[in-house]
Amino acid sequence: MLDGHHRVEVLRELGFTEARCDVWEVDDREAKLLLATLNRLQGQDLPIRRAELIHELLGEMSAADLAGLLPETDKQIEELHALLEFPAEEIAALLDAEAEEAEKVLPRVMSFVVSPEQEQVIEQAVELASDGTPGRDRKAKGLTNLARTFLERRSDEEIPSQEP
Repeated sequence: MLDGHHRVEVLRELGFTEARCDVWEVDDREAKLLLATLNRLQGQDLPIRRAELIHELLGEMSAADLAGLLPETDKQIEELHALLEFPAEEIAALLDAEAEEAEKVLPRVMSFVVSPEQEQVIEQAVELASDGTPGRDRKAKGLTNLARTFLERRSDEEIPSQEP
């Protein structure tokens, strides 16, 4: 089936067992050309899937000939085909960089061993410093606010006064 997949699915869901269809006798090359044309007329292409189809067709004809049959120019056909030629090392480097960036934003768990008295003081201070932040981020926000305030005060104390 080259076209009408969604219609068939809907008809099946509605309980139909038969539907009118047009049957065309085509060879594999013609079927690929029809797929490349029909998919572009309706819906949206997945670039990598289109590149794979273009790759198959380029095995049978030139980019210029293919451009005469499809909506793309020969330059667009070459650009699509180039999607399949990304070097594996470049892709691996991109994936590594993405993973490294994702690692920077992942939440981290911090643990402290405290006495019951220290726990009570810390919980009270964190609650007050959370500024009413709701949900699971409440304690993180409170602890961050406490740490930031402490660091700001500490740096103010270390800078000598500029007054005469």
